[in-house]
Amino acid sequence: MKILLLTEGDIFPDLLQDLKQLLTSGCPNLIEHDTLSAGNLQKHQWSGAQMVVTVNLSGFEFTTLTGGISYNLWDTKFVHFLLGQNLRNERFLAGPLSISMFFYCIGQAYMDGLLEKYPDLPYLEKINGWQEGGTEDSARENARKMAAIIYWTARKCGLPLQLSLDLEAEFYFQQLKLDQKETLSALRHIGQVANNALASNDIPSLLSLIPYIESGKGKLAWEYKAEARRLYRILSIIYLETSYHLPPFCLGCESKEALLEKYLITLFALRRLHFSLSEKSKTEAGQFLRSANLSPFAIHLALQSELALSGMDMYQALETLYWSSWGENEKSLYGKLKESVGREPQYE
Repeated sequence: MKILLLTEGDIFPDLLQDLKQLLTSGCPNLIEHDTLSAGNLQKHQWSGAQMVVTVNLSGFEFTTLTGGISYNLWDTKFVHFLLGQNLRNERFLAGPLSISMFFYCIGQAYMDGLLEKYPDLPYLEKINGWQEGGTEDSARENARKMAAIIYWTARKCGLPLQLSLDLEAEFYFQQLKLDQKETLSALRHIGQVANNALASNDIPSLLSLIPYIESGKGKLAWEYKAEARRLYRILSIIYLETSYHLPPFCLGCESKEALLEKYLITLFALRRLHFSLSEKSKTEAGQFLRSANLSPFAIHLALQSELALSGMDMYQALETLYWSSWGENEKSLYGKLKESVGREPQYE
């Protein structure tokens, strides 16, 4: 991944040298470091950099004919580090800014002041744990904090930034610690909503967890907790089933625990059917799956998303298992899902 680092001359030499080393050591990233000028502005704008990192609002003085900053026209993501106060280009924060810009500053007081003065900033956070002093050790630690911010911002934007495995692991566990409280809170909320909805057979309330998990605090639970990811898959199945007026997978489950248990046993039975360790094992798996009366969506998503079993043998076995109990709508859906993995259904 190509990253363009723009600064005003040779500022923070130790800090930026450490940062560049962290972003390139043992990983396929290209870092270009320069000072923006009228002579190289177009070259850098069309350089193909997937992310531009600036320090102290470097380059904000370049504007378009309409008065907006030039960066607004760049097709890239920006990370702007504000490592000081009363910056000469700060006034440009008052104008329109691209939503592809992420600002990070030092200190809570400075962040509060910026938010009060420039309430329309698209994104602003403080850099946690910034070390003052200007020593080599503080520069090294601050560079790691900047690298972590660049890494997580790239992840948010879907950019393919790769760092060394040990550095990615370090950043993951650091972020996990920071997110732990909100993650547990989100997990409790998901559990409460699911339990209440299942106890009262309130499918719309249960499905309201889908947008909650896809964004905001619920997304933290999805990122860190396998249980939340598994529940999200189940909710996706139920959403499709209700959209096609099929009995939902949660039928008969009065709690989140019961729903997860049914899903896990279903996966276990599907694995048994696939591996066919013995005739008895295969028969028991078939009996459970037949009694569970799975929908075509439940079968397809379990095979594809959870078990990664795309072979036609499993689809054929389950088709034989359910064909006599499915209606025409279910048969048609299963046929289309089966086609999507490579073959027409056997039965007409």
